[in-house]
Amino acid sequence: MAAKNRAERLKSKAAAVKSKRLPCPYLPGDTVFVLSGDDKTKSGDFMRYDSKKNRVYLKGRQMVQHYVKANPNENLPGGMTSVELSIHVTNTAYYCSVCGKPTSLRRRVQDSPLGGESETVWVCRRCGAARKPAGAPSGPA
Repeated sequence: MAAKNRAERLKSKAAAVKSKRLPCPYLPGDTVFVLSGDDKTKSGDFMRYDSKKNRVYLKGRQMVQHYVKANPNENLPGGMTSVELSIHVTNTAYYCSVCGKPTSLRRRVQDSPLGGESETVWVCRRCGAARKPAGAPSGPA
């Protein structure tokens, strides 16, 4: 009986400790600044987001060496390869191209100019500039 109660308590504690899923404000190709860790004060391009673990993958950051075994069936050579590890989303900040500084983003609801549905836009907390959508040209029009 006591073991069952202990197991139930541990199970409920584990459920309470589960991390809350955070929304990811980054899009592929965004420049993201690292706030803490080995790559502190460096930036990298955002690649993907793991929503279950709240972790981001940045191109060229948090690199480690992995040994890959050769596979002659698939013509894969063996050897050392470099792989990116993930960084927790709270240890990163969006790099605003307008301010030229790392900053956090906030959501702003904007009304549609045609009177349709309103849309949510991520904006810079420092200057209020809206983040450019993925695939938009970076220079002035």
